[in-house]
Amino acid sequence: MAIYTNSELKEARVSNFHRIDPEDNNVMLRKHLRYFMFELQDKNPFFQFALESDPTKFSDGMLASSATVYVKGETFRRGWIGYANYNDTGGEDKFGVWSQHIVNEKYATYSYQHHMKTSKNVKTAVKAGQAFLNPVTSANVHSVYTWPVQSSIDNESSKLKRGVGDKEEELGLSQGYGKYAEAADDLTSELLTLYDAGHEFINPQITERLRLLKDAVIERDAHKPNLQAMLVWVDGNTAKTGVVDFSQDKNKLLNERSYPSPEDMPVEIVNKISILQVGNKGDYVPDTGIRFEEDIFYVQM
Repeated sequence: MAIYTNSELKEARVSNFHRIDPEDNNVMLRKHLRYFMFELQDKNPFFQFALESDPTKFSDGMLASSATVYVKGETFRRGWIGYANYNDTGGEDKFGVWSQHIVNEKYATYSYQHHMKTSKNVKTAVKAGQAFLNPVTSANVHSVYTWPVQSSIDNESSKLKRGVGDKEEELGLSQGYGKYAEAADDLTSELLTLYDAGHEFINPQITERLRLLKDAVIERDAHKPNLQAMLVWVDGNTAKTGVVDFSQDKNKLLNERSYPSPEDMPVEIVNKISILQVGNKGDYVPDTGIRFEEDIFYVQM
């Protein structure tokens, strides 16, 4: 499976690029690149092309040597093609296909060539394009946000546990180790039992601290970490979902589904997305979820 970083996924948005028509001779392209586009589009008529820079602002004599490949209705590009010398030293101009789905072990992982196939033969390059210029999937999107989501859930759980721990320390109850590891828990349980029974402690501060500890325990127990979340992202107009069970396998998406539009999703999901849209990006809302982009969410059900 192709693995994206956050920055790579953001860069892959089709909206970042300037769409072009290879038949438009006013767009300044290297002739081999234009030929490559026609050959690739002949095999896959759905492929369309775009440039990183606005072609209407090219300086005199400037020719584009590469172009992004996308399919209308998809949020992210599939990769890019080009005609240039892709060797670090020496070499010659070749047709090239870049895609996250390509792994070229001849180059280091940090090198863009690590995700390239090149050939002097356009037919061979077209075959590579057909094989590797694949759509970004829900699993690809999830690979970017796996750790941030889990960290948000874990941090919320830790915050509630710290709340209880702080109140225990105010009572002089610190966690022990070895054979005394459970001593503080045992004493805490006994003290709370006395508090619930209405026992009057000689020191009134103990009663107040037990009340605060009781409140912290109730809050912690009422907000057990929800270890299931649903990835929701919008691909063009289509809403795509997949369930993640962080208690089992944080990298695996279950029950993947597609909906014609976000409005066609179950009302509970739509309502929670509405809540997340009000908050800031990256802010975790307990039992609701987290929003990373305007069209990428994790919803807890």
